[in-house]
Amino acid sequence: MEGFVLKSQTDTLYGTIQNNAYYDNSEFCNYKDAQGNEFKFFPEDIYGYQFIHGKHYISKTIRINGDEKLVFCEYLIKGRLDIYFFQDENLTNYYFASKDTLPLMELKFSQEIIQEDRKTYLRKLKPYQKTLGGLTYDAPQVHDKLKQLNELNHSNLIWFAKNYHYAVCDDESCIIYEKKIPLEVKLRTKVGARKLFWGGNRIRNSLYPNYYVSILFQQPLKSESIFLGIGYNWSSISDTLVDNHFINHIPISINYLNSKKGFSPIFSYDLDLKMGFGVQSLSAGVKYQWSKFAIIMDSEICYYIKAIRKPIYTSVNFGIVVNIL
Repeated sequence: MEGFVLKSQTDTLYGTIQNNAYYDNSEFCNYKDAQGNEFKFFPEDIYGYQFIHGKHYISKTIRINGDEKLVFCEYLIKGRLDIYFFQDENLTNYYFASKDTLPLMELKFSQEIIQEDRKTYLRKLKPYQKTLGGLTYDAPQVHDKLKQLNELNHSNLIWFAKNYHYAVCDDESCIIYEKKIPLEVKLRTKVGARKLFWGGNRIRNSLYPNYYVSILFQQPLKSESIFLGIGYNWSSISDTLVDNHFINHIPISINYLNSKKGFSPIFSYDLDLKMGFGVQSLSAGVKYQWSKFAIIMDSEICYYIKAIRKPIYTSVNFGIVVNIL
């Protein structure tokens, strides 16, 4: 993607920057200049980097669970109250706030299950309210808005920081770096050959056509490469020895689909809604992406975890993925 590297606050290098997963973006910056020369920058090397039509990262030292680490934090909003975002390798989201020359302070939120009087409750712990309340002590009129934040996310924190900024400063605009990422929706279709392990001998020794269609919805707050999907798949088998449950499925899926051009790996884990999540399948393969289209090839194994506890079938599939939003 088009972007620029900030060697310092005033020294800028324009070119293209690889947009990786959130954690990789926080660890390093892959930059290519106009001549095609490639460089890899780490947080200790540069001040930060920015995608022209996307995210903005600044080198910052953060403290998580008592450990300090120098990373590229995503800069969400710059004003009288700055908000930053970081995601670790386990896809856990962290938010930080800073003001003036103060170091970054983590905004903590957690949930716990408690039992009282033989009843179970979900209790939300919000220590971030005390942190933000202290940082915005000079604008008590915005403290009521703290109660409206509930769980922490990009939009809630930007909204609060923006309200605070204009409560204490009416002659200077704040800068919202966070860009609204359009929610990607993809249509995936596949066709392949399925070999059954369940049924009569004639069934087990034959290959049958296999068809898939599904809609995939991006989960950008976890990863731009993770999609939740729902679909339908079936196999053209006509034999009284085969239970229809084993050849028709309504899968709920979690999918890894990197959007970068060229070749990249793909993974999918499915649970069959029709069988009460008793049938699950795992697939892995490769795709070739260009523009809004991708050609995919994968192999799949399907397993029945409730009753027979054995593989139902394996299959090899080819298909296409199209961005419809």
